[in-house]
Amino acid sequence: MYGGDSKWYPKVRAMNLADPGCTWQGTDNWGFVKNARALWDKNTVGAYLCTASLPALNVHPDAKFYYPNPPAAADAGNDERRVKVLHLIRQMYACHASGLGGCAYSKANIDVLAANLVSGELAKQRAEVKNASGFFPSWHYGYNATFFDLGALPEFRFWAQLVDLFYNTPSILSVADRDYITAELGNEIDSYIAAADLTQTNSFHWAVHNGNNWTTVLNAAAMYWVVAYWHEQNTKARRVLQYILETNWLHRPFFLSDGSYIEGPSYFEVTLDGLSDMNELQKGSFNEPIHAMPWYHMSTKTTQWLLDNVASDSRFLDFGDAWAKDGFGMMYYISLSAWEEWVGTRAEGTTTFNACNIRAFFANQYFDYHFRNPYKPTGTLMRDWSSIVASCVPPAGAALAMTTYPEYQTATLRSTIPGATNLAATAGTNMKYLQADQTMLASNGVDNSLPHREVDFGAVIWSAFGNRLLFDWGYGELSSTYDFFRISGNKGRFVKTSNSDTIEFYIKKIDSSKTIDTTKLRIGLTLNYSQKDIALSPYVTNVSTSWTKVVVPLIDFGFAESSWTAVRTGGDPGAPWTTPGLEHVYFRTNGATANPGTNIGIDEIKLVDATTPANSVYWYGESHRTVTDPRARADAGTAFYLASEEVSGGANSTASWMNLFVSNSGKIFRMYYSGDPDEFILANQMDYLPVGANTLVIPGARENGDLMSNMSQFKGEKGQMAEITVGPFSGFVMDASAVYGSARADGNLEYFLRYGLGMGNGDYLLVDTFKAKAGKEDKIQEFWYTHADPNFTACSPTSYNFNVVMTQPSANTLQLVPSCNGMNRSVAAESAGRIIAAAAQPGSMVLGAPSFLTADPLFNRYLMDGGKIIRLLNRVNSWDYRRIARYEPSAAVSEDVRVFLMQSAAGVSKFTAASVTKKASCASPSATAICFTVIDGAMNVEVRTDKVDGRYQVVGIQ
Repeated sequence: MYGGDSKWYPKVRAMNLADPGCTWQGTDNWGFVKNARALWDKNTVGAYLCTASLPALNVHPDAKFYYPNPPAAADAGNDERRVKVLHLIRQMYACHASGLGGCAYSKANIDVLAANLVSGELAKQRAEVKNASGFFPSWHYGYNATFFDLGALPEFRFWAQLVDLFYNTPSILSVADRDYITAELGNEIDSYIAAADLTQTNSFHWAVHNGNNWTTVLNAAAMYWVVAYWHEQNTKARRVLQYILETNWLHRPFFLSDGSYIEGPSYFEVTLDGLSDMNELQKGSFNEPIHAMPWYHMSTKTTQWLLDNVASDSRFLDFGDAWAKDGFGMMYYISLSAWEEWVGTRAEGTTTFNACNIRAFFANQYFDYHFRNPYKPTGTLMRDWSSIVASCVPPAGAALAMTTYPEYQTATLRSTIPGATNLAATAGTNMKYLQADQTMLASNGVDNSLPHREVDFGAVIWSAFGNRLLFDWGYGELSSTYDFFRISGNKGRFVKTSNSDTIEFYIKKIDSSKTIDTTKLRIGLTLNYSQKDIALSPYVTNVSTSWTKVVVPLIDFGFAESSWTAVRTGGDPGAPWTTPGLEHVYFRTNGATANPGTNIGIDEIKLVDATTPANSVYWYGESHRTVTDPRARADAGTAFYLASEEVSGGANSTASWMNLFVSNSGKIFRMYYSGDPDEFILANQMDYLPVGANTLVIPGARENGDLMSNMSQFKGEKGQMAEITVGPFSGFVMDASAVYGSARADGNLEYFLRYGLGMGNGDYLLVDTFKAKAGKEDKIQEFWYTHADPNFTACSPTSYNFNVVMTQPSANTLQLVPSCNGMNRSVAAESAGRIIAAAAQPGSMVLGAPSFLTADPLFNRYLMDGGKIIRLLNRVNSWDYRRIARYEPSAAVSEDVRVFLMQSAAGVSKFTAASVTKKASCASPSATAICFTVIDGAMNVEVRTDKVDGRYQVVGIQ
């Protein structure tokens, strides 16, 4: 692995010997320059040897968990810890074998640790039960544990290296244990081959062939296997290597010509996790780097893109599927900057860096994560970074710095106001705190058809003086439709007691001239995410026009007994619900009629508890009313759907029954147990759509009239972005016309332009101009989101939720006041923002969610504080909270021009006088011009808009 000890150990030894005089400075904390030698020592031998003595292995911060042997179950399987211990063991073995001396621990002591590591980790692994697909659940966390997924990398990283190290050391790794690991890795690598080999699967498997970050992560896992088993299984290893080298090229187009990475900054760190592993493994074992990546391009352009994607509050911009994560967790920025060292065409330690760029990087670098896998750091990182950063002579505070990525279509405006905050004035060596004197406005126009992007053109994020003021949602749910939320399941009902339990119901046909083929009419159950259905033919052969009772044993569906006793869990993480797993009963058809197009009646669906009949559940019938899935009729035309709910003539002389239209379409008609909103499992998808972003929203834009949808913007449509200078202000213009359907028959707007302009004093102007298509006039409005913490009590260094109070001082003003400082959560914020609005058409700011959201009883479950707060269950199953406000016109509008002054200050008391007013006439009038006076402290300007090519555009500021 990594070329063998003769090649690997000299590099490790050089890192051990870095900074022999212990002169390097640095602090292991967010926003400080790091001491690379200190981080290396801490994560390898367990202590910085310049200031502390070498710890004994049984008190080493990582190795101690393997004493006594075996380790506790909670201690084994920790990926960070076990990899660090494995690295320590290999380093000590290589040290002793080299004869160079200076080995931190004796071989005898390392032998004991090695035996403890192997036995402890194997005991935990052997105890894990495989899932129904034949895989260990802990090896899978990126999808559904049915094929090779993201969980493979940490497992292959550890187990392949363990086998590589101890393959011929039976005193530590027995032949039986070695064969066990080999078999399990083989089982997993076969699933990689099944996904990668198109000739074998005869189909495209997205996990490897979609080319996104999954490709690099899965290929990295497979590369560990290739190197570990190159000699023992050479034919297969060559085959796997071929797949890796071929599919890596699918990832190259994800780096655009302007330097951006299309999946965003969060996923860029994910893909570099795989790329870095692959590159080091391939260089070490095959003397070649990964050639598929545009390393020079990444070094010269993508590195700058990374810096620009950190807002002034030291957190990533989180447009698309991303988190507003705490700066840079890893040090890939430095490795990319020294790309020739990374690919091996230049000696490590010889690159000259741009000191100010390194300074900007460390200002937002977060702790020591890059060193927590000691196989990742290379000699490139072992520099005296404090001295390098000290050589930077930063430019004087720029009134405005603008960066745009025209192919990626994002833009940022960043202003520095020296002396604005106390935090920056007292920052000392914490470079992150210096950014408290900055403000920033960022806008997103990324193509929504790209991976991990959202339908949110024109969305903005705003930060000022250490705090984010306007927030995106982070990482919510994707949607295949335009639904801003959907019903994803039911809490569940009925715990099966024995194989004698049954489901029974009554059926009849409506038209006597029709014939029902019950071999093609099926009944199904969805139980704990698993869906199974069976034909009705064994239980009923003749469906007549009279009610016929059908009894189906539950055992015939083929669910495992454990599935029945398991429960669905979910709901608010603070108050979860736990219920039996049966979600819904459904009927399905694959050509159920001899004559296509007929109706059947269904009534009195009952789940019968054979042991305790009183515990039986009426799913649908006179004693219990149910509701149908509102998506059951989404495929209009020949779908299987509820034609009507009749009010008389039910089975057993009951009243209501379901009249279902049945066709040959193979659709599903689902029934839930209850219509109570609390019974449903919901997925909030609004983050994916304009209704979840700080952009323009059209309330009446629906998908097929569906009240749970919003179709303001269209999937697959792409807008445009350009840099502009108007008068004394510079910024960007986002042309969202196409995204809002200007060229579509079903489109909403003739045009929509959003201007973002930096005023040079830390404040910004947003100017929106738009016109609705004929018949699409509406209360078209801008949404504004900020962070909410409904449980906020006081500022705390351990609190990761940010509370921003949103108020409306006047009809046209929205005020945003953070409670705690975003850069030092122990103290109060030195930040406040105001959005002051004026428009050609009458309107005002409005706090809270609009009526088209609040009117839905299901969506109301996401609303708090009278609709002023919306919550969303994110991708890691925790709640995000946002306060919402809107600029809303007084009546439906066709065409409008709106100006928003985004004024910020280091506290409410420091706001200067400001206003935005529509002028009765322009200083340079024309028949169509619309002008506004913007006053911002000492600044007083006229913003002039006029018709150009049929669209209102900003044509002058003076």
